[in-house]
Amino acid sequence: MVPGQHVLFAILDWGMGHATRTWPLMLATRAAGAQVTVASRGTAAAWLQERMKAADADGGGQGQPAWSFVEKPGTEIRYANGRRTLPTIALQMPAFLSSIAKERAWTKDIIEQRGITHVISDNCYGAHSPKGHIPSALISHQVSPPVPNIVRGLARAQVRRWAAHFSQVWIPDSGEGEMAGYLSVPPFTHPKFIGPLSRFSAMDDAPVPSQESASDCPPLVGMVSGPEPQRSLMEAALLECFQRDGRPAVIFSGRPEGGQRQVGAVRILHHADDHHIRRALLGASCIICRSGYTSLMDLATLGVQAVLVPTPGQPEQEYLARHWAQRWGWQHLPQAELSRFQPRDLAETPVKLPAAASQAQQLIRDWLA
Repeated sequence: MVPGQHVLFAILDWGMGHATRTWPLMLATRAAGAQVTVASRGTAAAWLQERMKAADADGGGQGQPAWSFVEKPGTEIRYANGRRTLPTIALQMPAFLSSIAKERAWTKDIIEQRGITHVISDNCYGAHSPKGHIPSALISHQVSPPVPNIVRGLARAQVRRWAAHFSQVWIPDSGEGEMAGYLSVPPFTHPKFIGPLSRFSAMDDAPVPSQESASDCPPLVGMVSGPEPQRSLMEAALLECFQRDGRPAVIFSGRPEGGQRQVGAVRILHHADDHHIRRALLGASCIICRSGYTSLMDLATLGVQAVLVPTPGQPEQEYLARHWAQRWGWQHLPQAELSRFQPRDLAETPVKLPAAASQAQQLIRDWLA
């Protein structure tokens, strides 16, 4: 136990993946007796605040300091349709670089105002202690950005400069590029490979509650994620795909506002709790989802396979889909072909990857000590 310590978690808000993967580290920090302040914005903030309230309702805060939430500065990245996505992102880089400077000033103020003793930043390059006065850890699997070869050296040098402000860099991979390929090969000398992180590693294997019906575990499961307009385009394509198949299906559409609708045999859930998603994934015959790194870590943690559909124009997801196809034999297809895809039952062979559950608590305990 390390009472009296106060950890700031600064979470990138480009979708919910950064929030969900840091959740087990937040729970481990609470379990170690430290106070937690969570900082994010947008959908990531909504997801985290909901989980924090649920954890306290389950008794997670008994005898421990309460955690709190603050909104952090940042910039919203917009994505275009199809192959114009990469140029669209490039035009927004000046605003992104400016947001890093704002993060630095904001983090300095938060540390002073709240008595922060440690900082954990998930891809927020400006969220670190000024001049290394307190321990700061950066979480990133993309330490070698997926950019054209002509500028890859410059990109790696920039990441190295950003990473130099942190006392540790935590890479959620095995250290051999098993999951992230060359993306997780660091251009610096102080990485710490921590294995995959997943929200499902923090959950037990409790049986399905009696009020849950068999319809909550249909043979076809679709997971939609990412920013608009690609999120809605994938949802529409999945719906057409599942309707053509005709079997019962569920689509987790990734909309924090909640609600649901039924279209024939397809149930679309705008927002579902982690237990429901976990049961559906474990019971599915075929799963279709993005090739985002957090989704891949979740699937590996559960030992299930999926058909991967990278977000059009996102080089990281396109690379990861190819990497998992080559290394693990997973099927992938472009989003443009999804509506015509015929789902088939995937092999029930577990994915042989490092377990995510065993490292989070020990990592936090060692770091706080």
